[in-house]
Amino acid sequence: MDYGYIFRHIKLRYFFYLNKMRNFMKMFCLTTKSNIMNNILIALLIGIVAGIIDVIPMIAQKLEKSANISAFMHWVALGLIIPFVDWQIDAWLKGLIIGLLCAIPIMIIVAKKDKKAAIPIAIMSAILGIGVALAGARFIG
Repeated sequence: MDYGYIFRHIKLRYFFYLNKMRNFMKMFCLTTKSNIMNNILIALLIGIVAGIIDVIPMIAQKLEKSANISAFMHWVALGLIIPFVDWQIDAWLKGLIIGLLCAIPIMIIVAKKDKKAAIPIAIMSAILGIGVALAGARFIG
């Protein structure tokens, strides 16, 4: 199975639908409260996409359902957090730091059973953290 094709396909659809949703919401968002809700919905969508990207390899490895749900919810939550953190550093660095810091407890728990799993978790957390931060910077500001 060509995971590269799947990831590119998901990414293209994600950006297409995100732009469509953003343009649609811009027509109706006239107040500050609406803009906040718009930003929260975009952040939620970014987190959902990051969660799906994280869970696809886990499903391919036939990991436990609870682990898949946990990883998905982890990225949904980080999708709501990372774009709104206002550090005076580049977005990619902010995403890298937050993504790795939030993955440390997971790596500690998983390392008890499988020490080799900590490295892929750290790599995926770094990549997705950077992706969430860059998407947040682009679409939320």
